Amino acid sequence: MVGKCEVEARSQEDLAQIPEGEAWNCAVKIEKCRWLEKSGCVGMCVGLCKRPMQRMFGEVLGMPLSMEPNMEDFSCTMVFGKKPVEWQQDDLRDQPCFSTCATARSQGACPKLT
Repeated sequence: MVGKCEVEARSQEDLAQIPEGEAWNCAVKIEKCRWLEKSGCVGMCVGLCKRPMQRMFGEVLGMPLSMEPNMEDFSCTMVFGKKPVEWQQDDLRDQPCFSTCATARSQGACPKLT
């Protein structure tokens, strides 16, 4: 459902809990999220994937997870062990709809994010 994935390393610059000089394979990059590409909807990405996955991993499994979708190339990086940005500070709140979104507006944030 999400497409081809690749494991990526992170260093102390990315995550404070990683010891200096070490790199941990704690991120997974989805090269092109099929869900985002086919739905063409930022709100569906955030509401049905990003926020629920972060909540499930953090609250149910006890593992912080930051989902970091890239709305330009439809990739998404899942960084395990990284606490997600609070929704009020998340840049995705201001992400405009894609022109392919059924509820797209000509300007402003996706209406499904409000």
